[in-house]
Amino acid sequence: MNAKSLWVWGVALWIAGSAQGQSVVNFDDLITLNPQGWSPLGPQYGGFTWSGWEWITQDAYQSAYANSYGSPSAPNMAYNSGGSSSITVSSELPFQFLGASFSTFAYRDLPQTWSAVGIRVTGYRGQEAVGSVERTLYPGFKSLTADFENVDRLVFESINGLGGANTYWLMDGFTFVPEPPACAWLSGLGLAGFALIRRRLIRGHEQ
Repeated sequence: MNAKSLWVWGVALWIAGSAQGQSVVNFDDLITLNPQGWSPLGPQYGGFTWSGWEWITQDAYQSAYANSYGSPSAPNMAYNSGGSSSITVSSELPFQFLGASFSTFAYRDLPQTWSAVGIRVTGYRGQEAVGSVERTLYPGFKSLTADFENVDRLVFESINGLGGANTYWLMDGFTFVPEPPACAWLSGLGLAGFALIRRRLIRGHEQ
C-alpha cells in the first residue's frame, strides 16, 4: 500500500470512528395513570439514569396551570421534581450532549414566585467538569445549546427566582450523540494512524 492509499485509509478510519447520529429524548412515549397528568420519571429511561425528575402532559400543564403553550414535541415534557435545585442525568456509556429546550414553569403564561428564572447545565467526565452553559428562562420554550463531548453525567441546576429555593422549570428535546467506548477508541486509533501516515509522507518528500 503506497503512502497516498495509507493516507486515504487513515482519513476514512477517523471518519468512521467519529461519525455518530443525533438522538433526541422527548418523553412522548410515556403514559401516566395519574388523573392529574404527571408521574415520576425513570430512574431508567431512554438509555439514561434520571435522578430527581418528573414529567407532565401538555394537557395538564395547559388546563391545571392555565397556560397557552406546551411542549415543543407534544404531548409530554420533563421537569425538576419538587423544584429541586440540582438534579442529574447519567449514563454508563459516554455521550455528547448537544442541548435541549427549556421553559420556566408558569401560571397563566406568567412567571410565579416558584418559577425558575434560569437554568445551568454542567457536563462531567467522571469527577471532572468539562463545560457549563446557562440561559435565562421565560414562559415558552427556548433552546439551550451545548457541546459536551465524552461526558457521563449532566447536572441541571435551577437559577432561582423571587421565591428563593424550590423553583421549577421544564425541559423537552434532550439531544445527544452516543459515544460508545469502542467508537472513541476507533476514533483515537484513526487520528494516531493519520499522524503516522503524515510523517511517512513528509519523509518521502524529503528523500
